[in-house]
Formats: sequence, structure tokens, C-alpha cells
Amino acid sequence: MSKTGPQKLEELRLLMFEQNLDGYIVLHGDAHQSEYLAPCDERIGYISGFKGSNGLCLVTMEDALMWTDGRYYLAAEQ
Repeated sequence: MSKTGPQKLEELRLLMFEQNLDGYIVLHGDAHQSEYLAPCDERIGYISGFKGSNGLCLVTMEDALMWTDGRYYLAAEQ
């Protein structure tokens, strides 16, 4: 059974609490700065469900925010 978005955020926030972190930034990219990411490197897709190729997420204990460019505005709203 796969985890839901809220479950993933809950787990991340628990880790943040344990490490005394106020926020966690999730970037779109891999260790090699590849244009196209392997599925195992789709961190934004994992935490948010977003399938675009450009974005940035910030997770705090209260909020989960995401930024992307105009190409993905409608997709990011979902």
C-alpha cells in the first residue's frame, strides 16, 4: 500500500522535529544536475505528487509550499 501525501508530510515533519529543523527545502534535481530525472530522484513528485520538471518545495511544521514557473501553474494547483 502506498502512502498518501498527508502521510508523507507527517513522516517528514516527524523527522524534522527529531532533528530540530524549522523547514525542509525539496529541490528538483539530482546529484548530476541532469535535465531529466530518474524516478528515484523525483523528490518533489514524491512529497507533493507534482509531475512537472521545474519546482521547489518548502515544508515547515505548519505549511507545505511549492513554487514553479508559469508552464506548470495549473498542474501545481492540483
